Amino acid sequence: MAGLVVVGSRGMGAFGSAVLGSVSHGVLHRASCPVAVVRPCQEER
Repeated sequence: MAGLVVVGSRGMGAFGSAVLGSVSHGVLHRASCPVAVVRPCQEER
């Protein structure tokens, strides 16, 4: 069993940064362990 699940999120634009994609959203609701949603730093966008 995993101790942590890490998923990426691009979060395009001001609105996109407030909303998760379908994969991140699904993982958050179904994972039985902690989930980290990671976004790229400003320079990589």
